[in-house]
Amino acid sequence: TKGKALEEITLWLDKNWKQLDYCFANAGKAYYEPFEKQGLNKIEELFHLNVFAVLELGIVLRQKFPSLYLTITCSAMAYWPLPGYGIYSATKSSLLAWAQAVWLESDEQWLSLAFPIATQSKFFDQAGQGIPRPFPSQKAEQVADKILRGAKKNQKKIFPSALFRVLLYLNRYLLIIKPIYQYYELRKFKKWIKKQSNS
Repeated sequence: TKGKALEEITLWLDKNWKQLDYCFANAGKAYYEPFEKQGLNKIEELFHLNVFAVLELGIVLRQKFPSLYLTITCSAMAYWPLPGYGIYSATKSSLLAWAQAVWLESDEQWLSLAFPIATQSKFFDQAGQGIPRPFPSQKAEQVADKILRGAKKNQKKIFPSALFRVLLYLNRYLLIIKPIYQYYELRKFKKWIKKQSNS
């Protein structure tokens, strides 16, 4: 989140490490609110942290350490945007588009993206007060274990939730699955907005 954080990281690496084999970029933040309230400041903040800082870090580290393997936490919302998470979904979709271009350009596999569903962590507590969490969710330990296993296998796309991966596949043929799920989350979102306006 700091403007000169990357500079501080690279200076520290120059002084302390001659080699870096693996980097796990897990930065991410979200706001849960109607799109009308997502002003320019919040847009810039989330794109800086969720996209710009991560891409810049990956590019700089790859230049300094050509054998580096990088894993970035993306999100299931890169595929299935949810009501209330407009900016967050946009940042994660941006990461996916960038990674797809990198995979096309690269002769070797050095980059993985992980697409967890809702994770049982403080992430959602920081996104807003008393917000409804997307369904279903996974324990952070399960997500981390699946991500590390996927990275060891050099998987480009890592899906910690087998259920989400199955639903992604089924939605290619049964196009109603994604809209039904999004409608379910939309009802929760509208109910939350109503509760906020009454309080």
